[in-house]
Amino acid sequence: MKLISSVKGRIYAAFVSVVAVILVIAAMAVAMAFLAEGLFNQYRDAARQSLEINDYVRDVETLRQEFGDYLQAPTADQAARVREMILDVGTTDADGMAFFVNDPVSVDAIETVTIQSQQYDAAFTKLETAIAGGADPYATAETTQLRDLGIQMSELYNAMSDRAKDAQNALGPQIASQQQLQLIFIVAVGLVGLVIGIGVAAVTARWLGRAIGGMTDTMRTLSGGDYDVAISGTEAKNELGEMARALETFRDNGRQVAEAEVNKRAEAERTSARAETMARFQSAFDGVIARAMNGDFTARLDSHHGDPEIDRIADNLNGMLTSIETALDEADAVLGALSRADLRERMQGDYAGAFGRLKASTNNVADKLAEMVSELRETSRALKTATAEILAGANDLSERTTRQAATIEQTSAAMEQMATTVSLNAERARDASASTDKVTHVVEASSAVMDQATSAMSAIETSSGKISNIIGLIDDIAFQTNLLALNASVEAARAGEAGKGFAVVAVEVRRLAQSAAQASSEVKVLIEQSATEVRNGTRLVADVAGRLGDIIAGVRQTASVMETIASDSKTQADGIAEVNVAVRQMDEMTQHNAALVEEMNASIEQTEGQAGKLDSLVETFTLADGRTLRVITPAEKPAAADTGARALMGKVKKAAKAYFGGAAAEDWNEF
Repeated sequence: MKLISSVKGRIYAAFVSVVAVILVIAAMAVAMAFLAEGLFNQYRDAARQSLEINDYVRDVETLRQEFGDYLQAPTADQAARVREMILDVGTTDADGMAFFVNDPVSVDAIETVTIQSQQYDAAFTKLETAIAGGADPYATAETTQLRDLGIQMSELYNAMSDRAKDAQNALGPQIASQQQLQLIFIVAVGLVGLVIGIGVAAVTARWLGRAIGGMTDTMRTLSGGDYDVAISGTEAKNELGEMARALETFRDNGRQVAEAEVNKRAEAERTSARAETMARFQSAFDGVIARAMNGDFTARLDSHHGDPEIDRIADNLNGMLTSIETALDEADAVLGALSRADLRERMQGDYAGAFGRLKASTNNVADKLAEMVSELRETSRALKTATAEILAGANDLSERTTRQAATIEQTSAAMEQMATTVSLNAERARDASASTDKVTHVVEASSAVMDQATSAMSAIETSSGKISNIIGLIDDIAFQTNLLALNASVEAARAGEAGKGFAVVAVEVRRLAQSAAQASSEVKVLIEQSATEVRNGTRLVADVAGRLGDIIAGVRQTASVMETIASDSKTQADGIAEVNVAVRQMDEMTQHNAALVEEMNASIEQTEGQAGKLDSLVETFTLADGRTLRVITPAEKPAAADTGARALMGKVKKAAKAYFGGAAAEDWNEF
């Protein structure tokens, strides 16, 4: 039964009586069957080639697509994907090449694509180097070369695909013709064997006609492009079953080819849609970047494009713009507050990198400016306090000098009265020795007056030196204040626009310090002029005293004769004269000192007013709420820092207290 189930078995069973005829006819039938099987094998190989070529075409198209994405975004990851596809295109496995061993044209095409893939790899390496050097990805020769190579490889594989399809289209009619020819031979065999085995022949003919006719209709349907047709007879274990299974393979291959074409069109549509999305995103991206370059960081990108990569880039750019806008707004707030003399504003955000350095620099500028204003405020207050103390001491000295002048004036009047009385007594003594007594009296009185004048001038010179020292201290204070104002001007200039307001304050402080220095310099010049005049007077008095010494030596012999008679009168007259001259000199000196003290008081009052203005200017700055301005003690500062304004204030206070305390305790009668 197994033998009869085959086509050859049934034919042998039907024509067993005519072995010779059946043998010839069977040989022809077998040849036709083998020819049909060969055609089916060729069709199957063509279908397998078509599938393999489709894989090659898909790899090339994927490579071209990845290369297009790399031109839009030349990243390392995208470059790796391009290289991966270059490797896929240039690599062919042995199983795939086995389909083309009998097709030298396709083998040459594959080898050509392999060489072109190597050229593609070399050109892509050059393009990566050019892009790393800053070249435009779309404007390089390598880009054009790569595009041309991609087109050439695609055209080669498409040509192979067309040849495979042409082969399939040619084999279809051949198989149909072969089937028809085989049917004719089988019918002829049936007619010849009709006499011998009409029954078997009729059954065999119907069986073969039904099976082959169904396969013929199926092949015709498949050749028309309908791959959804059902193929029967595949379960048979004979030649017709193999033919049915071959048709089934042909149908499946055709269906895969059709699906590959559909997938290819869908992939092209997706590529086009993504290109449009990228174009819209690029336009929006350029707009946002252009506004950012013009200083406007409020623009944002839409982060809902339906593409995860594009949405991620949009979110990252929006985050970056938000960070930049926040940092610049805080810096602008701090600088705006500084321009309003408000030193309380600071950058509070949490930043890193360049914005962290911007935050640190901005806050450091505000902190340094606040420290400088605090130091300047303490300096101005200390200067004001020291000036007030000096002014109080000078006022006390002025009052003492005024009272002393009144006392000396009263003493001078009493001495005038005593001088009148003594003059009457002296007239009686001159009656006895007018000439000698007069000369002696004048010479000795002149010598005594010169001694007193020398002492008085020495005292005046000492007082002038003390006053000059005080004025020198005030001048040093003004110089240090001027130096601090100059340093503040330099720091304000470094701060740029934000330091203009502080620069104006520093200039005003410097002008006030210069005025104070000029006033103290004028007082110092007056004191130095007075000391010079006193030194000149002292020198003249010393010359006169020397000459009087010569005169005294000449008249002493004559004076000894008259000494007994006029000793009492001369002694009294000389004492009164000396006291009277000393009182006059003291009166003149006291009046001069009073004038100098008044001038010094006026200068100190002017300095105090300027210190008040400096304090008012410093008060225009607003510091942090609740901040305590701590004055640094000398023990907390290094020794080199004692040359500042606070050290000078301490020296002025100490010198003023020592001088005025000494002046209060001095015995003015002895002076």
